[in-house]
Amino acid sequence: MASKWKWLGTAIGLLMTVGLIGLLFVTRPWDGEGSPDSDTATRDAQRGEFPVLAVELTTVGRGAVSSELELTGNLLPRRRTIVVAEVDGVVQSIPRSPRKIDVEIEGRKYSESLGLDLGQPVAQGDILLQLDPTEYELELASAKSKLHKTKKDLENLLAWKRPEEIRRLKAARQDAVARAERAEADFKRVESLIGQRATSEQEYLRIQSELRTARAAVERADADLAEAEAGPTEAEIAVLRALVSQAEVDVQIKQDRLRKTVIRAPYDAVIVDRFVDVGERVTSQPRVELMELMDLSLVIAQVAVPERYLGRVEIGQFVKVEVAGTVESVPGVVILVNEKIDHATRTFRVRVAVENHKRTFKAGQFSKVAFGVDSATQALIVPTPAVVYFGGQPQVFVYDSGSQRVAQRPVRIGLAGNGVTEVIDGLAEGERIVLQDPAILADGMRVQPAAAQRNAAVENQKHALTAASAGGSHR
Repeated sequence: MASKWKWLGTAIGLLMTVGLIGLLFVTRPWDGEGSPDSDTATRDAQRGEFPVLAVELTTVGRGAVSSELELTGNLLPRRRTIVVAEVDGVVQSIPRSPRKIDVEIEGRKYSESLGLDLGQPVAQGDILLQLDPTEYELELASAKSKLHKTKKDLENLLAWKRPEEIRRLKAARQDAVARAERAEADFKRVESLIGQRATSEQEYLRIQSELRTARAAVERADADLAEAEAGPTEAEIAVLRALVSQAEVDVQIKQDRLRKTVIRAPYDAVIVDRFVDVGERVTSQPRVELMELMDLSLVIAQVAVPERYLGRVEIGQFVKVEVAGTVESVPGVVILVNEKIDHATRTFRVRVAVENHKRTFKAGQFSKVAFGVDSATQALIVPTPAVVYFGGQPQVFVYDSGSQRVAQRPVRIGLAGNGVTEVIDGLAEGERIVLQDPAILADGMRVQPAAAQRNAAVENQKHALTAASAGGSHR
């Protein structure tokens, strides 16, 4: 039992010895190359300071700055058209697109030409679809026949009676006169007989009627001959000419209806929707939508500008436009400034055009538009990330190379934009301030420039010393 307690005491003594050696090892200063200075660390620890931070610095300078108003909106197409049918009919065909689908399935190759559909460009005048023209072709043929007949009637009227026709009318008049003379002689003979009671009263009346008929035939032949020799009246000519004009208009109407069975693109555009297919019947009333086209050669960013910026946004002004899904902003130009203020939002609409011939942007995309509403040249400027806010007040951290400490300094700022901020008061040109993560600093904190900046400073000192040595050797 005594030996057991003796062994336990020996073990406890060894553990305490190892612990003391470890403690001495840990608290012993490390003098390896590149280690921090132990005296400096001790002094900083005694003062309760944080470890030295490496920070990126920048120099206060002068330059141009502009203040920007950034607004959001959506992209609109330059033009948008819903294509409809102007005549009734059945969709006979939709043109094939140059695009094809070539696939191979289980060793069999398939090639299919695509009809005009979503996303496909069309040029002005290209056929979008064809309605069955049969009904309209028949109507046009009938109208042309009526026009031909009416024109021939007018030609005959203007040509009037030919010479042989007048000779025929003269011969007919002579024959009528001869018949009238014979009827009159018969009447005189019967009239003398009726006085002698040598003929019946019925015979007398018959001969009298024949005389009247013969005299009427002479009058009719005289009228026909006079009309033939005089020519058509102005009224007759005017009536036929009106009928010809009416028939010509009817032909034009039928031609126009036939032309409308072929539906064409009104301008260079992209098909963004198609609502019908081959075999479907469409009508003009009620209106049936066929396709939706958009002109995307330009896209229009529409934004609502607060009314306090009236007079600062003008037609022709260049702006920057950032579109969702793109990395860099693109230039745009103001093409429309509405003269009406929306009483509910106190804003006015502005449209900005952006070039889009490569069809980079799509209608409906979210966009940001940055307007330059104010600017200054040769202003005292600092990078915007160097400005931090404490208690709502803008501050910067000024670096002192002598003490290698930063001083927190309030500043009064002006315009801000393009990543820089104007400093109106609180800084002087040439001072160095902290650029990177100034919000983690405290007033009076020791810092050191980042490695790249320290190396640049050392190189500048070497160049200065070299130049000074060279100057001394010359002397």
